[in-house]
Amino acid sequence: MTWIVAKIKWIMLLSGLLSCAALWVAIEPKEALDYLFDKTLKGALADVIVRDWSVLLTLVGAMLIYGAFQVQHRIPILIIACISKLTFLGLMLGYGRDYLEEHVVWAFAAEVVMVGLFVTFMIGMRRIGSRRMSHSMPSMSQQAMPPTPRTAVHIPPRPPPVVKAP
Repeated sequence: MTWIVAKIKWIMLLSGLLSCAALWVAIEPKEALDYLFDKTLKGALADVIVRDWSVLLTLVGAMLIYGAFQVQHRIPILIIACISKLTFLGLMLGYGRDYLEEHVVWAFAAEVVMVGLFVTFMIGMRRIGSRRMSHSMPSMSQQAMPPTPRTAVHIPPRPPPVVKAP
């Protein structure tokens, strides 16, 4: 787990580049679908939906590349990427099992690996964060209590400034 946390920048960069490869489907949808699924969809609606899907997947890849360099945005980007990839995996298992024998099985396997790495990273970060919090935060009994009227230090008012006569 610590290896994944240490190397997440490169994992996100590689995952983003692989996800951006879906842009090929937007450019050549018929050839890409024939290669991946050994089937082609016909009609204008199929072209629109397939191209839109590939652009959305490419955008997730671009977000992963961005998140590789922007630490403060990694967790939300990884959550979005996991949701997107888990949706694809669920749809393939629910409706596309017949196609898992084609080339798409490699994309399916890559998505499984990516989700596994992303989830492992987020769990690792949560554990690291909870360890840091437990070491850096004093317990409730050790924390200073805010002053009450009885324990507050009384600071007298300032005396008025002395004005010298000329």
